[in-house]
Amino acid sequence: MPNSFANPAAGLTHRAVFISDLHLGARASQPLAVLDFLRGCRAETLYLVGDILDIWHVGKVHWTEAHDAVLAELARHVRNGSRVVYLVGNHDREVRNDRRFDVAGVEFRQEIMHRAADGRTYLVLHGDQGDRRMLRWHFMTRAGSRIDSGLRSLDRRLRDRFGAVYFERNPINRGLAAFHDLLAMGEGYENRLTEMARAAGAQGVICGHSHRPG
Repeated sequence: MPNSFANPAAGLTHRAVFISDLHLGARASQPLAVLDFLRGCRAETLYLVGDILDIWHVGKVHWTEAHDAVLAELARHVRNGSRVVYLVGNHDREVRNDRRFDVAGVEFRQEIMHRAADGRTYLVLHGDQGDRRMLRWHFMTRAGSRIDSGLRSLDRRLRDRFGAVYFERNPINRGLAAFHDLLAMGEGYENRLTEMARAAGAQGVICGHSHRPG
């Protein structure tokens, strides 16, 4: 999940904007930051690159009016003529059947080809397709959601109790970051996605999933 968003320049319309891993419904989602970004963003094509909702989240669902406002803002983009493409991820595989995501006019895809302004083509997909087979089991996704939720709940309690002393060390956030690195990503993950792009005739990959900007 992103820690922060930067709004595009005021009045600028982008050819394409890519966002992913908002995990709306999970404890650590940041709907107000997302809403601010979307309100300042204009795009010919808006790609939602997976895990926008956290349907596989098995703990308490954290859903507020701000989450509803995010979906309303996506609907506004559609009404204003943007093409909105939803690339489903491992946490929102069944998003088309989820009553929370009531946004008409959105295209749902597993993957899609994007052509950049310079003519180069990119395979766009969530990125879990590059995971090792075991990590793609639904059980692993559910277990990961449960662990993440529990650790973030503990993180909140420790922050409230220890304040600035805890913030200096922030062991849980460091641990979560290290866990993501350990699970997966690395050269093997990137090589698998690269091979998928090459097989599709693309010159690159645009994906989410890793929770690491790059």
